[in-house]
Amino acid sequence: MFVDHGDNAAIMLYLKQGHNLYGQLVEYPANPKDGYFRIIKAEWVTNEGEPIPLEIDADAVLVPAAEVKMIALAPMIESEKEIEEIS
Repeated sequence: MFVDHGDNAAIMLYLKQGHNLYGQLVEYPANPKDGYFRIIKAEWVTNEGEPIPLEIDADAVLVPAAEVKMIALAPMIESEKEIEEIS
């Protein structure tokens, strides 16, 4: 399912509690009711689409699959800092 999206694949997890988490997908569960999504470069996203940085000191975020209501796939959006470094 996620293979065709390549290394720059991003995912938006719509969580059952009403929060939205966006980031680069590293791992996903084989079973939609068990396991975890492992996300890097993660940030919260408001319902209006505004990003909110996570205030944690971790390389990745694990989200239990059972807490996910819906998934959306998208290209990974580069941060302004990454765009400046490329220029």
